[in-house]
Amino acid sequence: PLLLDNLYVGSSDGQVHEFDPATGIDQKQFMVGDGTATVGTPSTEDGSQVFVGTTAGTLYAIPIPLP
Repeated sequence: PLLLDNLYVGSSDGQVHEFDPATGIDQKQFMVGDGTATVGTPSTEDGSQVFVGTTAGTLYAIPIPLP
């Protein structure tokens, strides 16, 4: 998991999840690619986007907060 203002987590459901760390609520989800591949652990360079890889071998840059 990656904690900025929110907690970002990759998942086996093909999405990145954005959690509110104070409440634990899964606020937003973003489908990565076609949503069929497991999403790895997010990372960031400057806090304006997260980078995630998938088991399909593709790397994505996703703006945060999630669209």
